[in-house]
Amino acid sequence: MAHLVRGAALGNVDRAGQSAAAERVESDLRHDVALGSERSGDTGRGVELDAVPLTVVEGQRIAFVPVAERQGQTGGRIETSAEEADGFRGHNSSVARAGERTGDDMMVSPGSPLRFRFLTSTPLDITRGSGTFVGITVLAGALRKLGHTVDFEFPRRHLPVYTLERLWFNRGLRRSDAYDLTVGFDMDGYRIAGPRHVASLKGVIADELVWERGLTRATMGVQAHCERLHVHRAERVVTCTRYSAIRAAELYGLAQEPAAVPEPIDLARWRAQLSEHPAQASRFTVLNVGRFYPRKRVDILLRAAARLRAKIPELEVRIVGNGPCNRRWRRLADELNLEGAVTWVGDVSRAELAAEYNRCHVFCMPSVQEAFGIVLLEAMAAAKPIVASRAAAIPEVARYARLIKADNVDALAEGLYEEYRKAGDFVNGSKWVERFDALRVAAHFAAAVSGEPVPDSLG
Repeated sequence: MAHLVRGAALGNVDRAGQSAAAERVESDLRHDVALGSERSGDTGRGVELDAVPLTVVEGQRIAFVPVAERQGQTGGRIETSAEEADGFRGHNSSVARAGERTGDDMMVSPGSPLRFRFLTSTPLDITRGSGTFVGITVLAGALRKLGHTVDFEFPRRHLPVYTLERLWFNRGLRRSDAYDLTVGFDMDGYRIAGPRHVASLKGVIADELVWERGLTRATMGVQAHCERLHVHRAERVVTCTRYSAIRAAELYGLAQEPAAVPEPIDLARWRAQLSEHPAQASRFTVLNVGRFYPRKRVDILLRAAARLRAKIPELEVRIVGNGPCNRRWRRLADELNLEGAVTWVGDVSRAELAAEYNRCHVFCMPSVQEAFGIVLLEAMAAAKPIVASRAAAIPEVARYARLIKADNVDALAEGLYEEYRKAGDFVNGSKWVERFDALRVAAHFAAAVSGEPVPDSLG
């Protein structure tokens, strides 16, 4: 399990973000060995189940964890088109099942200040916690501005394996009557979930792990099992997109789709940072920001860049982030002779990130799986055109992006070239992003977790 051990700068390997020390991941060949788990068909939901040994979860020896099928380019109702993305629907529903509690049992007065308890084992720094960290902390800040109280509980004991750290953290949690609502993010809080407890999914782990392999997939399978327990035990469930709501219902066997409240962005603060850190490029610059996971498909961007060099001699692709695919993708860039055309920026501060957005002409997200994508909000707020895959939640979030066929080098190259020819600002996107402003989203979140109706659109 060498590739699951923390380094000096590495906090998480299996689900949270990764820093430069994560290069060690690919030096261990066991990372490339498929998980040798039993598989059982589930004809009722059309998914497969991975049998993962769990000796520390709920005292069970074996748990069956739903594994999502990989979503194709035109996969039915899950991949909402840009034209159909009218905003985020609030479903105003707890996980209602026969004989169980209803939302009325939460006894929270509508509109009154609430005392929130946030449970998260996601690393509370942007390098390792990535977009999840940003979403949780911005939400907490906005809730406080609205008059609510938010207290955090997070791991104080760090273990070399991230999944074990999460399990240990959850083992030590206890219910508390000092709060109106406890909000557990993703799997966190699964052991204590019950009345006045909200499971808030920043992504559906069972939907993410299908893109992983080896021990990473195995450990994410453990987390997915815990997340499944969490959503079934919680009083209410909230996701960040309708895509995730649908996937959670399908993969975890929920009776109805959870409420969908989007991720927030502090527009005033972000726009101030953009203003404070100007930058210009002398070349046509494409920016990509994210953790280096297989599902992010940076390799597709690199291959598209190789095809574009003849058409756009001054092309520069700047890639911000790090993670387990770092060495692999750098090798690919060398094989494609992209020296001088690709800049590996690495992990950056928020100020440096603002400068990167200012510098670029186009933001590119070739991912095949995104539960949300806060970087899309950042790009829209910077008035940058977006070229992204028509996959997962991307069309919901980036309504006016240029959406291209996922996992297709030619389509991505063509989309980027069209933006090069057009060379304009993303005016529609800078208007669309207003509906994700932190205070607005926080008000919707407080309403959803309190059992109040949430509007069908944030517009």
